Amino acid sequence: MARLTDHSKLEKIKQSAMLYRFFKSKEELTLNLLNSKIEDIANHVENSLKQSSSFKEIISFIITDIFKIAENSHTDIKFMYVMMNDYNFSVHSDLKERITGLIKEAYKIGKDTNQADPRLNLEDIFIFTVVYPIQFINLRLKNFFGNKTWTQEDIDNIIDICIKTLKADTL
Repeated sequence: MARLTDHSKLEKIKQSAMLYRFFKSKEELTLNLLNSKIEDIANHVENSLKQSSSFKEIISFIITDIFKIAENSHTDIKFMYVMMNDYNFSVHSDLKERITGLIKEAYKIGKDTNQADPRLNLEDIFIFTVVYPIQFINLRLKNFFGNKTWTQEDIDNIIDICIKTLKADTL
């Protein structure tokens, strides 16, 4: 009995082969893909800074965009998760500087509007606006706790948790 050929898989393999031939190694290709995905997140953060007038809106915008990336491509978000936790790969220094600058800008807005806890550091903001949502998505995609999908209520809950964690005390 003959096997049916999945032409969409063949096309993906062809695209991958075409992309790979422009790089000296798998590591160079992987690093390029990682930087491209992180650049996408940086662009989303930059857009959120332009479109938002408050720290809460910025956090909400970033987290919502991360979930949109995951909804559009589980592969992209899985790749980002793996690469963020792999010591063999590092984001390009220019991109790190850009991300640092964007987080500083978001934090300044938060401090200026008394919405961000003054005890925060840049890592705190990055962890709760980028890392935590990606980790949550990864757990869901792996069906770790018996739930493989997420709802808008889940997204809203993640946003709420992150905002509460990063907000200034009102006492």
